[in-house]
Amino acid sequence: MKAIILILILIPSVASAELSFKFGGLSKHTTSNSPNEFHRTAIFSYDSYFGGYFQNSFYDDSFAVGKTFTTYKDWMKIDLHTGAVYGYRKSGGCYKMQKLNAENDPKRVCPMIAPEVTLHRWALQPSIAWFGFDALVLNLNIPIR
Repeated sequence: MKAIILILILIPSVASAELSFKFGGLSKHTTSNSPNEFHRTAIFSYDSYFGGYFQNSFYDDSFAVGKTFTTYKDWMKIDLHTGAVYGYRKSGGCYKMQKLNAENDPKRVCPMIAPEVTLHRWALQPSIAWFGFDALVLNLNIPIR
């Protein structure tokens, strides 16, 4: 009986949850001279949480998880993504220049913060994020519900 009551309580909150998929990754670096200008982004968001894949500025496969804080201003959605990223090499620290394709250089978990602005008027929503306060990354967001 307790399980049924719990399910009945949770169903409305899950049904109203915001689910979206972000993809793309065209980029321009603002503080470094990284040659990678396509970050191959694939990230799912559920309510205020996100998780997914991207190729970092050093061509390493990276994975991010975290929480998003959101505010709306007219037709813009303004997000501040916070969390952790796995994929940057230990020798470069977090986000600092590292040797490209470094051998035997283990990956590490780094803190993450990234502001993002999304134009949420259309079914396919363009956004630009400033990742690592270096890479301006253009993505497209698809709200699923």
